[in-house]
Amino acid sequence: MNRVGPRLRTILARYRIPFEDAEDLIQDALLLLVRKGKSLRNPEAYLRVTLQFRCLMYWRSRSRQRQETVAMDLLEALTAPQPPNQESAALRHDLRRLLAALPKKARQLIRLRYGLGYTAREVARHLDAPPDAIRQRSTYARHLFARHMASLDLI
Repeated sequence: MNRVGPRLRTILARYRIPFEDAEDLIQDALLLLVRKGKSLRNPEAYLRVTLQFRCLMYWRSRSRQRQETVAMDLLEALTAPQPPNQESAALRHDLRRLLAALPKKARQLIRLRYGLGYTAREVARHLDAPPDAIRQRSTYARHLFARHMASLDLI
């Protein structure tokens, strides 16, 4: 560890991993190294590559979580009962405009799943598709919605 430690710190710094999460990533990489055991020819290289991969996955999951959180918050705003005031009317108008810019299938799925609160099975029956496909399409539709919002600088 003394020999590979500086290299691991360099990898974490290059990927700008926060200190509180860096320790977890190193522990995960070390656990994988221990599981591989003596079957590795170069454990040091394996540890470096594993840590780099873990860093990439860390940022991908953080990005995905942010997009899902933003999309879910805004979709919930569509369904939440709001007092009739100018601000909430403007928000509903903006969200409807964003939805209208999405492809028809994504728009239909979002309205059924989040606007009307249907379960994945109910949406699957309505759209004549398998429930697992609806879950995947829901994730994709939320991603499109969040990406469209980001392109308009709304998030």
